[in-house]
Amino acid sequence: MDSIYPGFYVLEKKSGIPYEIIDRSMKFKDFFILFLFLAGMGSWAESALAKSRNSGLGPLELRNQYPVTQQFLSLHPENTATQKKGKSRFSYHIAVANTFVNTQGSSQQITRTEVERGLIENDFYVDVNWTSGTEDKVRGFSLYLDVETTRHTFEYRFGLSDSLEFGLDIPFLSFGGGMMDSLIESFHDTIGVSNAEYRGAFRSFSEKNQYAFYVVRDGTFLFNSEKSFNLVAAEPVLGLKWNISEGGTVLPALSLKLAYKLPNSDRM
Repeated sequence: MDSIYPGFYVLEKKSGIPYEIIDRSMKFKDFFILFLFLAGMGSWAESALAKSRNSGLGPLELRNQYPVTQQFLSLHPENTATQKKGKSRFSYHIAVANTFVNTQGSSQQITRTEVERGLIENDFYVDVNWTSGTEDKVRGFSLYLDVETTRHTFEYRFGLSDSLEFGLDIPFLSFGGGMMDSLIESFHDTIGVSNAEYRGAFRSFSEKNQYAFYVVRDGTFLFNSEKSFNLVAAEPVLGLKWNISEGGTVLPALSLKLAYKLPNSDRM
């Protein structure tokens, strides 16, 4: 799997399955955790005592942009503060993500030949032990994604009281081939990652800036499309956020948020 989100992965020698790099030095790990804890407590205490204008701002409000989960409700980190009673705020966010996934085993990958011909269920059959199931069908889920997504979100916030806020999010989605494939492959080359190997997601096996979205479960298509779309209205999200504590010298800033994604079969 490959995307523009930063991450550090290595291949497990036995299975070839990527896993996150874990620091195996307990002494260094313990020291690092202690350092982060003390630094965080120091920053919190300084901010709480100083009551600066920037107190309580952040973090970056980034949601998961993975194409398969775009249609599901996804809460993201956000500020604990709420709008004061009668006050409102309107904002606009845009997020662009490039994702390439080819989940075939080490002995078989989907290439431009199969894509140009049109992918069929047999293209997702593989005979390696860690992915094959009954009758050599892929066990569980298998994906072939070559997608660049753009998510536009219009957000409205209104203070029902000094500690209770109403929220409305209206997103618009675009799924297509995009234009970042060449940039990402060049970056891989710069850091020594081959685009013809697992770490490079086998990007060189496919054409650049094309769109393909295939989801397979137990050898059967759940979704298969090469038809891109632009600025499709997604389902709106309603929310309520209650600011329980504004934070101070003892208690941290704390809020509780409830969100509901309005169902609509004609939307994403």
